[in-house]
Amino acid sequence: MKKFLSFLILIAVIASLFTGCKKPVKEPDVTPPDKTETQTPPATPSDDKQKVDTRTENRIVSSDDGKKLISIDLSLPSLPADSEATLNVNAYYDNVVEKYLAHAEYDLKPAALEQLKMNAEQGLVFHEYTLDSDYAVTLNTKEYLSISRELDYDTGGANPGVTLNAETFQMSNGGLMNLSDVFSVPKDTYLNMIFKEVISQIEAPGSKTDRSNYFENYKGLVKSSFDPADFYLSPEGITVFYQLYSIAPYAAGVQYFTIPYDKFDGMLKIDMAGK
Repeated sequence: MKKFLSFLILIAVIASLFTGCKKPVKEPDVTPPDKTETQTPPATPSDDKQKVDTRTENRIVSSDDGKKLISIDLSLPSLPADSEATLNVNAYYDNVVEKYLAHAEYDLKPAALEQLKMNAEQGLVFHEYTLDSDYAVTLNTKEYLSISRELDYDTGGANPGVTLNAETFQMSNGGLMNLSDVFSVPKDTYLNMIFKEVISQIEAPGSKTDRSNYFENYKGLVKSSFDPADFYLSPEGITVFYQLYSIAPYAAGVQYFTIPYDKFDGMLKIDMAGK
């Protein structure tokens, strides 16, 4: 019973960050700048792309007696601090780093200490928790910068976990864009088109993932599990994604669906011609 209770405590703590694997770590709680505010445009290279470097944060969280509990390895984008826009983007990711580190110290550390104690009582080896993140630049133009970030974590469960976060910035001021900022039509109109295209891709003959690999009620879940923050832009189109367990079992992983821009003919507020 004690082992089972400790396990439930551990699950509850992890769930505070990765709630239901549907909407994990929507960080940071920072107010983006007003997208209508006039600010100095970023200095960009001759090809109109942003210069994106990588910042890394490597930390070890240990017990009072020096036992390694959590290993943290974060890679995040960093832009030259040469304009208001790039400063705003960098400030956003500063908050991301701080939130990850605070979660490790104040949420995961107590769970790891409890697990360490329980393992010692049972003569088991404790394996340190890990938090590892990396990112990809999915669109980089003078107007927009879109980033996809993956967080891999292992907190002693049966399976390691992965969550995806994404941000798209309007580079006139570094403001974080919502999905509604991409479209010029009402929310119901563009959401219905997104859901239609996702279901169509799942059911298309020769689809990369057979529909039998999804939950039986995937059509309803495509709508009810959709998070409007879970999107990014690329030269090919708008990619929406679904977290682990939301529309398919764990083994299927995070589900991605790229919808070409021409599917949204007349619906887009942004100009992606020739991007």
